[in-house]
Amino acid sequence: MATLTMLPQTTVRKHITYLAWQDLYDKVKPYQVLMDVPPGRDKSNLVFEEGPKEDIVDIRGRESEFNMDDNGLMVKTCKFDIGEYNTETLEGEGGYLEQVADLIRETVEVSDEVVCFNWQIRTSDSRKTDKQNGDYVYLDDSMEWIKPVSYVHVDQTPGATEKRIRHHMGDRAEDLLKCRYRIINPKYKWYFLSRQTKDEALIFKTHDSDETKNSMCCPHTSFKLDGVRPDAPPRETIEVRALVFSYNK
Repeated sequence: MATLTMLPQTTVRKHITYLAWQDLYDKVKPYQVLMDVPPGRDKSNLVFEEGPKEDIVDIRGRESEFNMDDNGLMVKTCKFDIGEYNTETLEGEGGYLEQVADLIRETVEVSDEVVCFNWQIRTSDSRKTDKQNGDYVYLDDSMEWIKPVSYVHVDQTPGATEKRIRHHMGDRAEDLLKCRYRIINPKYKWYFLSRQTKDEALIFKTHDSDETKNSMCCPHTSFKLDGVRPDAPPRETIEVRALVFSYNK
């Protein structure tokens, strides 16, 4: 959950960072490699640009108006029984991941099976995330702090979602791919949740195989709020990604 101290506000105007189209992408897909590469190879061909200022609307007080199929996001009040946060309390029996899966089953319509396949902790505290030259973020260590992502993204393409299902679900993948599955322009609208507490879960989808739904995914990014006290505690978030299957009845 995010922790922020900020002044009450309903709408902020911010420049949002997007991937900038390059002619190169007609031949080579946009990519980023998070490991060493051979000499002469680029680790990334991503080029970003700052868009014009856009309205980002606070949904505080309007949480019930948002749902997964129409908006791609929803807010749910919850009580997680964790105690100290560590790998055992998060991944162990009855731990945080199981409680997140239960929350998704209770909250997301027609969620017959939920598989939490990844989690990570993020913070805006640069003292925890800054690396020395030559150091790398070890993504297999979920307890290693990483920065919020500051450009618009959706985590998974449709093709990557299918590959992830095959990777995590083994022999069951073929049958599950027949089910509906999700990984929980100027007209696009942006929203944020102010004063989010540890008892509020922000749930959004990064892909939905049901093409009849109004919202197929929820592009998202981070941004810096104005009016935050200099001594306010930094944002800290536990981010969990899950495969959600709706069996074909």
